Amino acid sequence: MMLFHTGKLRLLAVATTMLASMSFISAAGAAGPTYALVQINQQALFFNLMNKGAQDAAKASGKDLVIFNSNDNPVAQNDAIENYIQQGVKGILVAAIDVNGIMPAVKEAAAANIPVIAIDAVLPAGPQAAQVGVDNIEGGRIIGQYFVDYVQKEMGGQARLGIVGALNSAIQNQRQKGF
Repeated sequence: MMLFHTGKLRLLAVATTMLASMSFISAAGAAGPTYALVQINQQALFFNLMNKGAQDAAKASGKDLVIFNSNDNPVAQNDAIENYIQQGVKGILVAAIDVNGIMPAVKEAAAANIPVIAIDAVLPAGPQAAQVGVDNIEGGRIIGQYFVDYVQKEMGGQARLGIVGALNSAIQNQRQKGF
């Protein structure tokens, strides 16, 4: 349970840091600038907590934040970034579904002088202003080892395993690879 609370605190700290760094990157003195968070979905608790932390940080710093729910659709993420570029947002936070497929939109934002901060999924080298993420392969390895230890201790070394996840999610595929 402590890990969950620690995770929420880290998430709030990450959201605050992201918005603070974007205010530094954006033009100083702008009144109520608008930033966008392009989210993977709003079904997962993790993403909802991320949204809440980002909203709280935006409010505390006097910025407007719009959140786009991609509903696990990488094409929708690209379209959202392109729309936010046209709207002239001051910065974009993106939790990418397809880390390679999102790069043209990230490059387009950079060309329009709109900083992009990639969160959670690690993007390939590119023009993103910052990256906040974890080693998901290592995370998968850690949970896999926990599973093995649990099965050995609590189940006599016998268990059947099924993995459920989104095949189009780079994050989940990396975690499965580590597992």
